[in-house]
Amino acid sequence: MKAVPRESGVRGALVAAAAVVAASALVACNDANAFADEYAAYLETQPSVETFRVRPNNTMPGAESVDSTITLRDGMSDDDVTATIQRLAAHQVDERIDEHRLRVTFSARDGEAAVTLLVIPGSDNPRMGDRSTLRHWVQRTRAATVETPTIVALRLWSDAVDATTAASAFPVATAIDAFVESEPAGLVQLSVSGADCNLQWDADDSPTALAAYRDLIALLPNGVAPAHCRASSQRPLTEASFFITVPRDTAPDVVQAMRERAADLGVPAEITVAA
Repeated sequence: MKAVPRESGVRGALVAAAAVVAASALVACNDANAFADEYAAYLETQPSVETFRVRPNNTMPGAESVDSTITLRDGMSDDDVTATIQRLAAHQVDERIDEHRLRVTFSARDGEAAVTLLVIPGSDNPRMGDRSTLRHWVQRTRAATVETPTIVALRLWSDAVDATTAASAFPVATAIDAFVESEPAGLVQLSVSGADCNLQWDADDSPTALAAYRDLIALLPNGVAPAHCRASSQRPLTEASFFITVPRDTAPDVVQAMRERAADLGVPAEITVAA
């Protein structure tokens, strides 16, 4: 009998291992796809669901997950929204996956704003406990959009909250900071996307240090907005930092004035001109 070289045996083992991994990936792919198909079919039957998108994630063997993005119909009461979210999260399908993430959006402030809550069945999300807890957060987020009527979207993730406004970012940032401070519930990263800038800070910090962006962009000519503006003090940053890109046709003396103003304020700032 012909002897098999040692390296051939190793190669054979590697080929076999690769085949096992490939088979596992195929099973994961099939599980995630089947789960997504079955859950999408379920959502089709739900009268409270306006739109949805169900996406399987099967790129990593043994880590099958599905992301469902769901928008509820307008005009639903707090109780109806609460009951619907619980029903959607509790629905069981035949296939088993590692994690199902639901991003459920419902209207607020008479349809002028939208709230999105992340729901992960089986997780320890402190906002998704019993019905009274969930209802509290439905009411609380809706109330936040009423108290700060420039908010057009409010999103609560596992440990983060972000808001979108068509107005200036800083007033909304102070409102979001107060919202989280009064009841953190695991929210640690805060952000606001505004018409004038994007602000990012941590819950144990304050957005006050980010207000300097207004001094910098105020030096732009009337009616001119930055091409990009981000002010952040989120970790790993150790201090409030500013990143502003001005329109390409901004006069050099304006750019220089902004840089000098940042130096006067003692804040680190990158002032660049759009390409």
